Formats: sequence, C-alpha cells, structure tokens
Amino acid sequence: MTEAQYDEARPGPHRPRLSVVIPNYNDGRFFERCLCAVISQSRPADEIIVYDDGSTDDSLERLEELRRRWPQVRVVVLGTNQGVVSVVNRALTEITGDWVHFLAVDDCPLPGLYQLAMEKAVQHPQSGVLFGAFVTAHEQTGERFTETADKWIGPGYISPKRMVWSLFHKAPALFSLGYTNIWRTEVLREVGGFIPELGPYCDTVAFRCASAKHGGVYLGGSPVVCVRVSSDTYGGQVWKDIPKYSKIMALAAEIMRTRYLDLFPERYLRNWEAKVYSEIGLKPWPKWRRAKHGLSLALYLFWIWATRRLGR
Repeated sequence: MTEAQYDEARPGPHRPRLSVVIPNYNDGRFFERCLCAVISQSRPADEIIVYDDGSTDDSLERLEELRRRWPQVRVVVLGTNQGVVSVVNRALTEITGDWVHFLAVDDCPLPGLYQLAMEKAVQHPQSGVLFGAFVTAHEQTGERFTETADKWIGPGYISPKRMVWSLFHKAPALFSLGYTNIWRTEVLREVGGFIPELGPYCDTVAFRCASAKHGGVYLGGSPVVCVRVSSDTYGGQVWKDIPKYSKIMALAAEIMRTRYLDLFPERYLRNWEAKVYSEIGLKPWPKWRRAKHGLSLALYLFWIWATRRLGR
C-alpha cells in the first residue's frame, strides 16, 4: 500500500464511512464477481454486509467459502424470505456508515466508483445522494446500453430546487439511476427509507425525496456500475405488467402528494403524471405540450419558462 493509499484508508474526521449492502435471494452464482468488484475498489468500503434473504440454493455455502478469502465481509442470514425492500430497510437501521450503497448481487461497481463518490461526499457534505451513469448487459440477448442523465443535467452538485425542477420537467418521467445511488444514511432515514408498496419504484421516490431536501451530486456520464438485465429480475417482472405498473405510478403520485406534500408542487406532479402515462403508452401526451408550431408552441415554451422560473 502506498502512502497516499494509506492516508485514504485510515479513519479521520474528514473521511466519511461507506457501507455497502448486498441483499441476496438465490443468486449465489454471482457472489464472487460482485464481491471481487467491491473489494478491489481503490477506495475500500468501510463495511460490507451481505443479507441472505432465506435462499434455498447454495448461496450460504458459496458465502462461507468466499469469507475465508475476504474476512471483512459480514453475512446476515435471515431465516425466511422477507423481500428485498424489507431487507434493505432493515439494513438501513443496522449499518454504521455515513453513506451507503445498496448493490444487487448480480451487479458490479466499476473501478474507481467509491474513490470518486467519497471525494464528492467530502466536497459536498450537504448532499442527500450521489448518483451516476450505468451500463447494462442483457443476459439473454447480450445487448448493452448506457443510461445517463447527461441530456438534462450537468455533473457536480445540484441544489434541491434545481433538482426537483429538473426531475419533473426535464428528465423522463420514468428516469432512475437507482443502481448507482450512494445515499447519505441519515438523509435516507429522514425520508423514511423505501416504501414497500412501490416495489421496484421505491428507490426512485426515495431519490426524489432525498434530493428535494438536500440536493444531489451527479458523478457524470461515464458508467460507474455494470448492471445485469434479465427478464427474471425483480424489476423486469413488474415492468412487463403494464396494468400493475400503472397502479404503482398512481400510488407513487398519491404518496408524493400526501406524505411529501411540502417537497413537490402540485403543478410539477400534474406534469409528471401526464408524462408517465404517455411514456408507458396508456395516454397520449397532451397536444398543447407536444405542439411543434404556431401559437400552441408559444404557449408551451411560455409554460416551460414560467414553471422553471417558479421552481427556482
């Protein structure tokens, strides 16, 4: 270890602690790849916890073997399957880190993620969440694509008001870089963690709440996490069921209107709802908002200007 690496590794008043939480249910075959990616980071995590959610495959045997190689990994065995949202909410009450990354066992942080993230955490300690781009690899087709926020936001710290305006007016309604989110632990606890009823959309609502309260840091458009995409993943199963998906979106809107009324203006939520149903193909985008010429376009541009002005 070099002197610089030693200085980075040792604890101190200006060095935030980072926890990495990995929930698992019957995905033992991915353990070695995931843990290797976490442990080989240039800036090591201060706490690595694997929660096994009542697996019935050989996950525990694989974990025991890997712990002999990496004793810094802590394993929590849950007797019965509770579901991933319940597991991460439990972990949120038990971790000791100032920041936390909830990492799916079949995903991998790319080299340098934690180094970059913790540098930004020191520079912008007021932030609620750090987030960046990710690259996907589809298990069945082999297709790859990169998801970023570059089209609607720039790298660096984004204030709460600017973040809320951007999320509701510039970003796609279904936007989420949740695989990359590194949360300030106390902020995630402050907004109530993850809402189980929202299923795979729970981290997106939590992201909106955390960034609306404290802002966030966008790490830029270079991917920081590699994500496995498959039809059998937790989110993949829900997104194929459009009626169920639309119910989740309606519930998300209701929760943002009631539980987090102080964070999200009603005019923002109405715009977001119109975009949601347009993006999933249930309703057309309102004509006056998708006009391409004439007076309708002028009204549309004026509406964009006015809401942006009011949002600042």
